[in-house]
Amino acid sequence: FITETEIGVLDIEEQGLTRTITKKVFPELLPLMNGGWETIYPYDEQHVFISTINGFVHYDNRQESPGRPPFNVVLHEMVVNKDSVLFPAATGERLLFSHRLNSLLFNVSATEYVNNETVHFQYLLKGFDEAWTPPSPLKAKEYTNLPPGDYELNIRALNSTGDLSPVHTLPFTIARPWYASLWASALFLLLLLLLGGFLYLQVRKKYRALQF
Repeated sequence: FITETEIGVLDIEEQGLTRTITKKVFPELLPLMNGGWETIYPYDEQHVFISTINGFVHYDNRQESPGRPPFNVVLHEMVVNKDSVLFPAATGERLLFSHRLNSLLFNVSATEYVNNETVHFQYLLKGFDEAWTPPSPLKAKEYTNLPPGDYELNIRALNSTGDLSPVHTLPFTIARPWYASLWASALFLLLLLLLGGFLYLQVRKKYRALQF
């Protein structure tokens, strides 16, 4: 059967006065339909052909449906400062970059093999973005001139049937420059105190010399 919102098979089993109807739908085929001009051709009891915009789909009711593979986001690579390429492992470990390596490009894809071109992606960089980006077919996201701090990139995908993938996360840190670190601030404060103490002693020494 084919409707405006579904395509699938109805399995009708009659047992005496009881009739059991089982419906199996194939949402991955819906984007391939031909706008109401589809044709269902039952060749025999086992083989059915369905016309689509890309040709014909063959359905064999003797074969078990393997089920749809998991729908996930894959982060293929990171391009740092439009130069170095990294391949982050899906371990959840936090990456560390110097303050000069603060422009990052993320290239992604999704494990959707039937209608991959219809997949849309959303991005959220915790520590920088306030909300998810609108769904977009773009398979890349770039952030430039990120200030020092801790971040977590979140990516998710939406397919043509409305399924939302699990969120893929990548934590990373843009380190502070050495002169903005805590130990550098403490060193500057110590030098300032030493300089202040030295100037105080010099002024006090001159003041005492004037009294005599």
